[in-house]
Amino acid sequence: MTGVRSVSRQAALDAALSCMSGGFVWGRSDCCHAACAAFCQLWSVNPMRAVPSYDSALSAALYVRRNGGARACIGRHMEDAGLVISASLPGVLGLLSVPGDCWTWALGLCLGDGEFAVHGDGELIVMRADAICWGMPEWG
Repeated sequence: MTGVRSVSRQAALDAALSCMSGGFVWGRSDCCHAACAAFCQLWSVNPMRAVPSYDSALSAALYVRRNGGARACIGRHMEDAGLVISASLPGVLGLLSVPGDCWTWALGLCLGDGEFAVHGDGELIVMRADAICWGMPEWG
């Protein structure tokens, strides 16, 4: 695992509050776009920049499925943006396992200590979760 940059918990929370508290809109302000907007606010890199537009849960699910599932699809976008696999440090992105949710996963911004900020429907949700994380390399 390559070393990655991190920020303070407060800086990560401020970015999350700024980008993840509004209404949920597929393809513009959903869990992936909002988490990446918060990440971009911290690091000036947006891993979702090359994602084609989608406007519903169905079109999002089809895009993810056509691209090998959540891990493969999200991982490819992270790698294309120059991010590397990371520990769950404040300011990194995490693909979370969300038991009981119809999606079973979400993209969140790590606040540290296994806690992630996730964009809910009009609110910021902070939750503990197992995650695969990506961050800015120390040398990037």
